[in-house]
Amino acid sequence: MTADAANTPARQLYFCVQMMYLKNDIPAYRATYLGFMKNLRETLPACRDLLDAANNHVSGGALYQALKELRKLMKCEKELLATNLQCR
Repeated sequence: MTADAANTPARQLYFCVQMMYLKNDIPAYRATYLGFMKNLRETLPACRDLLDAANNHVSGGALYQALKELRKLMKCEKELLATNLQCR
């Protein structure tokens, strides 16, 4: 994913973890990552299980597995946004 494609909160988190993975440097992105996690926990409470799973992988250094969970999160976010837009 490119920085330009990170245009939703879940995509921003995915991009951040992707950078951790590609640069092999979790500490450099930790503060940004924690900010995105906090924001998503507040805005997407229905996706808490996916956030927890991804966070457990990041904490354990399993970044590829975290990216897999975050793909599910992006799908969840997309579905929730589509539902909310239809209700307005």
